Amino acid sequence: DVLRQIAGHRELVASFDAMDQHLGRNGFDVHRTPLLCSGWRSVESGGRFAGEDPGNRLLERSYRSPFVPGRDHA
Repeated sequence: DVLRQIAGHRELVASFDAMDQHLGRNGFDVHRTPLLCSGWRSVESGGRFAGEDPGNRLLERSYRSPFVPGRDHA
């Protein structure tokens, strides 16, 4: 249960409550279809996960031409 995992973090509980209300207004009941919470991660100042190479690989995208951002393909 996500609420049990975040119980000691006031800001996370407030964010969860706001998300719960938003989802409820859009027809999704987080109490009937429970959400999952992954393990805790530490984020370094550069935006990467500390000691989490598999997770950091998910932050990078592989692009195919002509869908490469920042390149002119004209």
